[in-house]
Amino acid sequence: MNDIQSDFAVIIVFYNPSSKHVAFAAYLSKFLENVLIVDNSPIPINNINKRLKGSRYCWMGRNLGIAAALNYGCTMAMSLGLKYALLLDQDTVFMLQILCRHFEAAQSFFINDKVALVAPGSLMLESVNEQLPFPVKSVITSGSIIRLTACCDVGKFNDRLFIDQVDHDFCIRLRLHSYIILVNPAVSMKHKIGDPLEKKLLGRLIVSTNHHWLRRYYQVRNSLYLRRWYPSESMSRADFTKDILLTVLGIVLVEQDRIRKLYAMLIGAADFFRNRLGSWRECRNPQI
Repeated sequence: MNDIQSDFAVIIVFYNPSSKHVAFAAYLSKFLENVLIVDNSPIPINNINKRLKGSRYCWMGRNLGIAAALNYGCTMAMSLGLKYALLLDQDTVFMLQILCRHFEAAQSFFINDKVALVAPGSLMLESVNEQLPFPVKSVITSGSIIRLTACCDVGKFNDRLFIDQVDHDFCIRLRLHSYIILVNPAVSMKHKIGDPLEKKLLGRLIVSTNHHWLRRYYQVRNSLYLRRWYPSESMSRADFTKDILLTVLGIVLVEQDRIRKLYAMLIGAADFFRNRLGSWRECRNPQI
């Protein structure tokens, strides 16, 4: 593992982390040399140097979005002379043994100069009985190991998107530059998407991601932007419309705070047609 550490960084993005999130970062710092923590929280963590010994901590001053935090972490990693970075949301958890396996496998895959990103397998991917690494069009950022020079080639994560679709935008640009995105089904992780809720209606189980209302805003707005920027990479209009309608149905039937979430989705669409990007705050006050 020591040989691998000389090339790899672990970048963890915080936003109002719980004590468990901080404890996991501290745990990784005991075993890994290059743990970089980028904090988007409104206020910095108290006694951070005592709680996160062995890691580098940067407080961004306010929430600048996941893309800006990842860009800062990647820039820091490159300044340290590192070649690769494991990107983690605070909600993503790896067992140390699995993490070591992820690093070792990725290092062997990166021998191919065209491999830019290696992602762990998910339960969905494992269910199709894939045994060997295979290429995909896109993966979520968290849990992925990226080749840092690829960021220089294709451009950094798009901080104008702020949060949602940042990973898919980056993956599309990688593929347009002929890079390969691999999933390794031999490696798994724990990662929660949203705060899922489910309800049984008329004998049918309905599941919804139950994202915060503000996330619903970014999801709609940014997915529309990706359709505009990369029409050849987008699903059909019928499938996209179906996806939006299913999301609305899940919100109405399963989730709470329905009115605000549906309103946020409408505002997201409106801001797309008004050519607005950036944070919710910036879009409400375009002069900022």
